[in-house]
Amino acid sequence: GGILAGLASKGIDLFGGPSSRSLRSLRSLQSLDSSLRRSLFSTAGLALVLLTLFRIGEGTPFPGWWALAPTIGTALVLGARPDAWPNRVLLSSRPMVWIGLISYPLYLWHWPLLSFARIVESATPALAIRVAALALSFGLATLTYLWVEKPIRFGGRVRWKMIALSGSM
Repeated sequence: GGILAGLASKGIDLFGGPSSRSLRSLRSLQSLDSSLRRSLFSTAGLALVLLTLFRIGEGTPFPGWWALAPTIGTALVLGARPDAWPNRVLLSSRPMVWIGLISYPLYLWHWPLLSFARIVESATPALAIRVAALALSFGLATLTYLWVEKPIRFGGRVRWKMIALSGSM
């Protein structure tokens, strides 16, 4: 019994040390002002999302563990609520809101344009071609939002829209 109890206590010391430090860190984080804490969470979330832009490449197995970074980062940003400084100042700025508004059409346009550029070049296109394709994607996404999405979502003639959308499905 003594050897087993000794091993158990060593295991508790081994695992209790880092755990107790982590708990102290969490307690000190909880004592921070709630708006500062939310701002720190949002900043950490944005850092995780940005990290994946530079870290995930052709050699990175994906999906895999790296898929958690933008997921956890997004959860931190959203969990920080709108009054966190990065959310209130950076993500609520007019350019970021505009990108949010056109994000779905941008998602729909960028991939076919980049794929077409790759087909035409028979390889990964030069940086200038990729930048031009992305710029064209932003332009087409803006037009799609203004001329297609906005009239469908916010325009009148509800009956006509229901018939057209139902017929297109």
